[in-house]
Amino acid sequence: MANFRGEAVFYIFSKHAEEELRRREIPEDLAISVLLHPEQIVDGYNGTKVFQSCVVFPNRRLYLLRIVVNVKASPILIITAYKTTQLKKYWGLR
Repeated sequence: MANFRGEAVFYIFSKHAEEELRRREIPEDLAISVLLHPEQIVDGYNGTKVFQSCVVFPNRRLYLLRIVVNVKASPILIITAYKTTQLKKYWGLR
């Protein structure tokens, strides 16, 4: 459980999301931080939402960290997460 915009939020990671976080070397606490304090939320595919924020990773590169979420599930289901340098492609889509 966490607090999102003043409301209690219950979430779980899918097995796929856990595997992708490890494979892509994205710390779980960073994914949770973006989920709870996104700079932007955009529509994803099939009713999902993408919570995203710009993050500087240890290699000192700026990435857009995208957390794909099923917000209709209870608890909220984190489907996957990935980082990309393609900010122009994904930032500001509405």
